[in-house]
Amino acid sequence: MIFDKSLNVEKILIMIKMKNNIISAIILIFNLYLQSNAESIIEKIEINPLNRTMIYLSEKPDAFNAELSPSKEKIALRLENTKTKNITNIYGSTGIIKNITVNSFKNFSEVLVEMSGKRGFTLNYLPYSKSIMLEVFDWNKLTKEEDFYRLGLLSYNDGLLKEAEHYFRNSASKDIPNAYFFLGLINMTKGKNLEALDNFQSAEKFNCNIIDNSAGLSEAFRLVQNSKKSNLYRAKFQEKTGINEIDALFNAELSQFDNKVENFEPTFLSSNLNLENSTSDIDSSTQIKIAPSDSIKNISKYEIIETPITSQSNNQTTNNLPDWVTNGVSYILLVLVLFVLLIISLYKKWRNEQILQQKKFNNQKFQENLNQARKNVANSKQMANIYQKYDKSSKQEQNNTVDNKENLSKPEPTKNVEKQVNEIE
Repeated sequence: MIFDKSLNVEKILIMIKMKNNIISAIILIFNLYLQSNAESIIEKIEINPLNRTMIYLSEKPDAFNAELSPSKEKIALRLENTKTKNITNIYGSTGIIKNITVNSFKNFSEVLVEMSGKRGFTLNYLPYSKSIMLEVFDWNKLTKEEDFYRLGLLSYNDGLLKEAEHYFRNSASKDIPNAYFFLGLINMTKGKNLEALDNFQSAEKFNCNIIDNSAGLSEAFRLVQNSKKSNLYRAKFQEKTGINEIDALFNAELSQFDNKVENFEPTFLSSNLNLENSTSDIDSSTQIKIAPSDSIKNISKYEIIETPITSQSNNQTTNNLPDWVTNGVSYILLVLVLFVLLIISLYKKWRNEQILQQKKFNNQKFQENLNQARKNVANSKQMANIYQKYDKSSKQEQNNTVDNKENLSKPEPTKNVEKQVNEIE
């Protein structure tokens, strides 16, 4: 099984698209970079119940994978960028898990789990308690419901939520209450808060023994606005784990496992449980590739790749660059890309402002010219009216002058009449 905590680029791009804030995206990437390079600490390891190992961490590890040895009696769990906290050996009592050894290396820690018999195992990361839950079981004693439950865990860890929900619904019962818990996680990540609350309550009703169920109830009650019960279950979770804060679940925080090479040891065990152990003195790991099926017991198509655990660790250490180098380069490249996008967006913004200012100036200039033209037209009309008035008045004066001259040239009629009367006399 492989778990990998990677940068959710899609989430960042959505944030940029919705908020149009590239600076916030750069800050988010830098924050994620710091978180990814922070070492996770193995704070404690418990065997409870007898077939379960709980590994409590300070932070979610960058990556982890578990492998089953050919003897089917040892499990090697490797946690990248993780250190230990004064933990070396833990001895079981009468359960199937008889011994746990913790070794710390430069860039990773390794947890070796020894069992008293041949078993398969499942591996799950619990987000609320920040812990890894490793359970071992006998394939020959699986019921139909538990077979569906294990298939559900496999699908959930592979990110196949639809298939996982199908298997969990077919296995959830009073005999397998933990299936209700994982149904609650799926519904929480899908935003179905009421259904998630119902799942967590069913898990509690049938005595689910996963510690994160109390945190799930607290979150579900908080999301449905029931702060009283939310605080009640928060206190229960804090009492059991000592964790004060409960992180909210997001789709990006689901345990995503590598789909190309799926190291699911129960399939190998179900087909090879009766084989003789011819290499019990050689501590090696087995990686298995499985095909989809309705029952894990019926899976027959798989590919086995055997490599020694010790040599595999050495090869990964010597041939590969440190995780902080590759992660750092990736984040630097992303920051540079976003910085270029920021420069381009600022340039476009400046260019648009310049274009708007130019348009505004042109409109203002056009308006001024238009107003001046209107004034000129008005003045032309006024001058034309004055000219017309002047022309009329001048013509009138000319007419009056002509009339006066004509009147002056004519003899006065009274004087002529008097002259004629005098002549007659």
